[in-house]
Amino acid sequence: MKFPKVIRHRKAEVTIYGKKKNYAFYRIAYRADGKRHLVNFTKYSVALAAAEKKAKELAEGSPVAALTAAQARDALTAFQMLDS
Repeated sequence: MKFPKVIRHRKAEVTIYGKKKNYAFYRIAYRADGKRHLVNFTKYSVALAAAEKKAKELAEGSPVAALTAAQARDALTAFQMLDS
């Protein structure tokens, strides 16, 4: 299999980078909110599923795609505090 693989949905693009001998993870890379985001995966099948999901989110213009994991966790905590 040749890398990098580009997953496209409409005009959104997510790139999957393969494993290297000095880096044992698959990486997906995408641009959201003007920043480049990288996420690591140990299995190609999981990376492919995540890339397809992220490409759809980016194509829909979802603001959630631009959040990091910490920002998403903080947002959920804030919503939970507002509900109580």
